[in-house]
Amino acid sequence: MQNRPVNLFHDAESQPGLRDTYSLEKSPALRLVVVFAALSLPLFVVAGKLVHLQSEHGDQYLVGFGEHVEESFGTIETTDGRILLDGTVLAHDVASYRLKLHYRWLEEPADGVWLRRKARERVPRSEWRDRSRIEAAEQAVLAERQRMWQRLAEQLELTDDEFANRRHRVQQRVERIVELVERNRERRDAEAAAELQRERDALARDRGWLESGWQTVKDELTTPPKRAAHEPVEVTEEFAYHGIADNLAFEQVAEIVTRADLFPGVDYEMVTRRDYPQGPLAAHIVGVRQPVDAEEIESLRTVGGRDPFTDDVGSTGSVAAAAEPSRQEIGDVLQPGDRIGRSGIEQSYSDQLRGRRGLVRIVKDSEGEIIRREVLRRPLKGADVELSLVKPLQQCAESLLDDALGSRPLLHPATRDKLEREAGTVSTDASELATDNDGENREEGEAPKGQPRGGCIVALNVYTGEILCAAAAPRFDLRLLTDYDEALWRAVQSDPRSPMFPRVTQMAIPPGSVFKTLTTIAGLEERVISPDEPIYCQGYFKVPSKHRCYVFRHRGYGHGDMTLTSAISHSCNVYFYNVGDRLGPDRLAFWSRRMGFGQPTGIDLPGESAGHVPEPGTPQAIQLAAFKNQQVASSGRPVWHPGETLNFAIGQSTLAVTPLQIVRLTAAIANGGELVTPHVVRTVHQGGQANDTAPTVSKLRDHVPLRPGTLQHLREGMEQVVARGTGRRVRIDQVQIAGKTGTAETGQGSDHAWFTGFVPADSPQIAFVVVLEHGGSGGAEAGPIAKKLIEKMLDERLIAPTEDLLQ
Repeated sequence: MQNRPVNLFHDAESQPGLRDTYSLEKSPALRLVVVFAALSLPLFVVAGKLVHLQSEHGDQYLVGFGEHVEESFGTIETTDGRILLDGTVLAHDVASYRLKLHYRWLEEPADGVWLRRKARERVPRSEWRDRSRIEAAEQAVLAERQRMWQRLAEQLELTDDEFANRRHRVQQRVERIVELVERNRERRDAEAAAELQRERDALARDRGWLESGWQTVKDELTTPPKRAAHEPVEVTEEFAYHGIADNLAFEQVAEIVTRADLFPGVDYEMVTRRDYPQGPLAAHIVGVRQPVDAEEIESLRTVGGRDPFTDDVGSTGSVAAAAEPSRQEIGDVLQPGDRIGRSGIEQSYSDQLRGRRGLVRIVKDSEGEIIRREVLRRPLKGADVELSLVKPLQQCAESLLDDALGSRPLLHPATRDKLEREAGTVSTDASELATDNDGENREEGEAPKGQPRGGCIVALNVYTGEILCAAAAPRFDLRLLTDYDEALWRAVQSDPRSPMFPRVTQMAIPPGSVFKTLTTIAGLEERVISPDEPIYCQGYFKVPSKHRCYVFRHRGYGHGDMTLTSAISHSCNVYFYNVGDRLGPDRLAFWSRRMGFGQPTGIDLPGESAGHVPEPGTPQAIQLAAFKNQQVASSGRPVWHPGETLNFAIGQSTLAVTPLQIVRLTAAIANGGELVTPHVVRTVHQGGQANDTAPTVSKLRDHVPLRPGTLQHLREGMEQVVARGTGRRVRIDQVQIAGKTGTAETGQGSDHAWFTGFVPADSPQIAFVVVLEHGGSGGAEAGPIAKKLIEKMLDERLIAPTEDLLQ
């Protein structure tokens, strides 16, 4: 009750004493003073401490504010694998290095905040308030930077002015970015202010003066005040490293980056480019590796969320399930700018060739300068792929085709310079392999030679399917696809012969008489003919105006009685018209497919064509008949005219085959009926270990069970082709050869010239095919090329001469 204005328990006339005056119980004012003092004293202590910190250590805490480190993960670049041929590098990554300088170390004049921070790193904290010491330290930093510029210019073999120009170009680019950001900010502020003013004007029109005034007061009280000036614009480029020199050797970069005391603010990165030092050699087989962009990477992702480029790929190229990559998996992700195979071996072995990036943890300060690096995973180089091709034989085949077409590939300047430095290595082969001018007369009825549009030569091991040469012409220089040259690119693109077309795997054309080997197999297996049964050739099948032999067309008479061997030897059309007529189209189509036609061979190259086997009643045949406006029966099957069967039997009609399918059939004739799987890669080398990539035994051979005498009679006929028949231009005294000529009519331009065979005939090792697109007669044009190819095989000891075999 002491706090009441009137105390009911005291006498109204009593006077307070001294004790009562200073009593907390009796003096409310005194109590308030004590409470105030108790609350204020700690505040005064805190304030004093703040004053002390500000006066004695303010600079220390000011500089420390905002000082932080940033941790990120980066990748360590690596190189993709090489493609090798007999120790010769056909494709590899060329690594060069880019030297980079942090923006603050090249900016002129130096940024004030950065310069002050660098200066304080040189001065003890106790002296940070000494302005003279800080200014002296700043001058030391600038002097150090100037000396670093001079050292860099010397290391890069640049003058001071040249180096300064590089720095200024970087700074001008960054300043343009800053200026653009500032202009955009000013534009946005002006637009926002204009929009706010429009809203206020609209409210003023819609409301009365009292309501508008109240809204103005409320806006002023609730809207935060606008800053008189914006903070300075800072862009990422001001905290980044910028390239100042490219295409440096590792030794140059190592000498710089290992001396951080002499070259502060310097960093580097490895840059690779794909190079094809042999230019046009095996260009269609090697293929090309080119960069990929973000859109293409996204399109490569499968619907199930799996990305074949984010997982490790084993030697077999299998792909594991992929989840969204974490930071630790960043090194495995395919990134924009990375290269993937676009064609050839580069495409089919793209996963094995692709290197695996390393992973590094990077710690940076507040200015973006790198403080330290920690390697979490070392980079792994891509695997090396070794081809099965034999380099001298490949060069020989390509030179032969160049001579046949009368042209050489257009070379990139870099390739031309390289070949000139290695003068004699290529021109020697070309001089040895001049076109055949032996003056022999053409065979009776052979058409004159046309100018070939293109050509192809393939040779393979008849037992393993290992391809020893695979040449196509016209050729092109692979460097045109990685190092653009406008004039050369325009010349290649405008060439009507399509130099970049991969004829080895995708050229599907009529085979002509080389297909008679298949017709022979079908006839003997179906027992519609007997090897010794004579069939009379009157020069034409039934009427003189069509289905004729060459000899009748040019000499007016037929071959007479023909047995199987003589029919193969002289390539008698009438004989095989009879065989085809007895077989019918269905059995011809069956044996065609059984021997690998109408389907890819399985070669380890992308985009292989399946060709076409004419079959009455198939959807493809119906579609083709509709396209050609042929009659279609009520059953939906196109009307198959008897003449189509006759043409089918001699490799015409709508039949289309690839060189690989023909050489595979020839190998099966040589090895006893095994359809081998062609392959151009022998081994894949990863981490010092070689993995054999040849097809497994189950895939290597597709055994076709044939009657014992079928292949024997066929081989005898093919030997006679070279001994005394249409292929006698191929005959060589040192080795026995079995072969078959083919001249396929095209309806437009010259015929296609074919020659296929195997050597040695009595102990087969290698099967081969030569085809000239619109090249004329098989015996006259393709045959001599095959002869020179076999001579090269003998020179390289790929096959043994006959006399060696008999010893």
